[in-house]
Amino acid sequence: MIVGITGTTRGLTAAQRETLRQVLADLAISARPELHHGDCVGVDEQAATIAWRLGYWIVGHPADDPDGRAHSTCNLLLAPRDSAARNRDIVDVADLLIGCPGGEEEWPGSGTWYTINYARTSGVPLLVVSPSGRILEDTRQPATPAPQEGTR
Repeated sequence: MIVGITGTTRGLTAAQRETLRQVLADLAISARPELHHGDCVGVDEQAATIAWRLGYWIVGHPADDPDGRAHSTCNLLLAPRDSAARNRDIVDVADLLIGCPGGEEEWPGSGTWYTINYARTSGVPLLVVSPSGRILEDTRQPATPAPQEGTR
């Protein structure tokens, strides 16, 4: 199972961390679980640490902008790409995308919400873990991804 992760650079709340740890542990029963992340500070870095401890193969997809790079431990670190392209790359290889945004409402210009919306339009299964740790049901129709701007 290939799991993609996207989330806020502010990092996981304690409740999000526990829910994410449980979801990743449940998914770790596959023969060779993989986690693909953007190698940013915050959620990417925290998810990589959790997944590493659970025995995941970790693949980093860094952005070509060095600001915010986490330089996480990875089994494989891919060549840097612009943020929007690397976010699409993560979704395109994933069997499941887990989004951990900083809030329950979409924020225009957010790389996290851009990636979540790209997963919706691509038909990739999606879990969104709210700051409260609750997994949000994604019942909306796919949205057209907006151009990525600003920070996550």
